[in-house]
Amino acid sequence: MHYWLGINVYVATTVAFLTGLAITYFFSITWIFQQRRMAGSVAEPFIYLCIGLVGVLIMNGLMWVFIRIMPQSETLMLMPRNFFCNMAATVLVTLYNFVAKRFILFNKSDSN
Repeated sequence: MHYWLGINVYVATTVAFLTGLAITYFFSITWIFQQRRMAGSVAEPFIYLCIGLVGVLIMNGLMWVFIRIMPQSETLMLMPRNFFCNMAATVLVTLYNFVAKRFILFNKSDSN
């Protein structure tokens, strides 16, 4: 979105991340995680959203830091530095998201 539509990198990152959040929630509850601590509860999608929003904040914070650390010049394969910063931030936030969702939402409840 940033490259094709000229949208601000932070706005584009947030929109893309939230779109992915909706898609991953669907896949998480249908195929990925067998056990759901709060299945059928209104709290489950809300907590999932909160974890995702924290992920967006982390993503934008990492993008801000990485863009300032990486030199201004073009990088490998003549791709802009924002691309490489976004890839690095995405890997870290993906790890955060999986671990947070796995341990907060998608594990066996102590009472079961």
